Amino acid sequence: MKPMLAQSFGPICEGISTGYTGSVGEAADIFYPEVIFVQQGNKVWFAMGEQSLTESVSEPCEIVESFDQLDLEERVVNGNPVKYVKDGRWVVEGPFQRSGVKNKNGRTYSRKIWERIIADPKSATMEDLRQGGMLGHLEHPADGRMDGNKGAIVTRKLELKKDGVVWGVAELLDTPEGLRLQEYTRKKVRWGVSSRGNGSVGTDGTVNEDDFQLVTFDAVMKPSTPGAYPQLVKWGAQGATKRESEDPKPSGLSEDARERIAQIDEVRSVDVSTLGESEQHRFAAQLLGHLSAVGSLAGSQSLSPDKAAELQDWLTKKLKEVHESLADGASLTIDRVLETLADGDVDESEASVVIRTLQQQVTERAEEAEALRREVEEMQQEVEAARGRVEALRTEIAGLESERDQARAETEDVQLELSRVREQLEIAQETIGELTASEVADDRQEAVEEVIRTNPALEPHRERLTAASDGDGVMELAEVILAEVGSPPPSASVQRNGLPSRGMVVESESRAGSSRPATVTSPGARMAGKALTKMHAPKP
Repeated sequence: MKPMLAQSFGPICEGISTGYTGSVGEAADIFYPEVIFVQQGNKVWFAMGEQSLTESVSEPCEIVESFDQLDLEERVVNGNPVKYVKDGRWVVEGPFQRSGVKNKNGRTYSRKIWERIIADPKSATMEDLRQGGMLGHLEHPADGRMDGNKGAIVTRKLELKKDGVVWGVAELLDTPEGLRLQEYTRKKVRWGVSSRGNGSVGTDGTVNEDDFQLVTFDAVMKPSTPGAYPQLVKWGAQGATKRESEDPKPSGLSEDARERIAQIDEVRSVDVSTLGESEQHRFAAQLLGHLSAVGSLAGSQSLSPDKAAELQDWLTKKLKEVHESLADGASLTIDRVLETLADGDVDESEASVVIRTLQQQVTERAEEAEALRREVEEMQQEVEAARGRVEALRTEIAGLESERDQARAETEDVQLELSRVREQLEIAQETIGELTASEVADDRQEAVEEVIRTNPALEPHRERLTAASDGDGVMELAEVILAEVGSPPPSASVQRNGLPSRGMVVESESRAGSSRPATVTSPGARMAGKALTKMHAPKP
């Protein structure tokens, strides 16, 4: 099942452009540089931030106090004279994007997106950076397309930090648009960086991890959060003397803590009384989110206990204010109805409007309560059904366990029987193996003597009989020879290819006329009998 999309594959520009018609919200998501400086030879002038915030300043260098201490030239841009640094290099550093934080456009970029785009050295974005950088505009283009005539900024480096921040390094060009940015920076006009790309967005605002493609980062003017805020520093003969910033960055704070403080500062000026009921509910949810985040930051020691207590105190008071405002709204409605009904000289139309309003509110609350009751009942039914499924599974598992135990017992019996058979075979093989070559020869010689004694006519054929392989072979050969010379066969019958049959009588001179079966004295028969006796002997 495919996920529901709020936006199919198309342009995604976070910062607002006045002419852009793509899928963006009413507020921008812009990240502000932490440091901007211009370097001319060994002279460096910081327009924003300070040297400790960047690793891009080459050493050795001289920090100059003002822009005018650099070698400047003048250029006319759109009919206006603009000063620029001759052979100077403007560098911008700071957060360009952030992972896992919903921006004001309602979109969230997962860390996996930036791992695929930035952490993979073979990605198209990293190849663009190796080839010279990613050209960006001043404001997002209206059609989302790149225009080489409107370049203002070039992204040279991107790095994914451990906290999910996409840290970027860019340069301002000496193009008309780039010179505007240089002039804005010199005059302390605030501007930021915003991503431009293509992709699809889920209904929950999550940007698709698989199809998002980063195009570039543009410079934009619309202020927004979350982001890092600039620190303007005045430089004098003794170095940095004073911080100037609308949103000062408290020292010793993590990036998340500074961002959270900035977000809370933005809502301090919100007047709850000017918000509608639905807006007040959303505002309360926002405050609760801030309150939870402050607690987490305090627990991880990203915020000092005093600062965390200050923020929690304000957020709690603001939540109380929202609650009281919602309660007052309901009370005012009821009071108005009572006053209207108590007044004898009342405007019927006004009274009916108030009553209908109250009835509508009561109906809505009743519907909400009924919906909640049905939801609870459905959940209870699901729980009961789940319990039934669990019980059925338990019964099935018990049956399977019983079958498993029975099969295991049968397997053990079979294994025991196989073990007994294997032992008998080993005994038979061991006993039969005791029949050596000399015993076979003795058996053959004894058979030769026996058949010649029984049939003297075979005496001339002794050598031929001795050539037989064993005693049985001698008996068989004797029959053949006697048939050839026309003599009767031996008086003892021979069972070929096996042991003598039970009760077979072998006549001999010593036992002639005896009624008892003669004992078979063949070594092969003796060995076979010994093997059978050993196999059937009771185990010790």
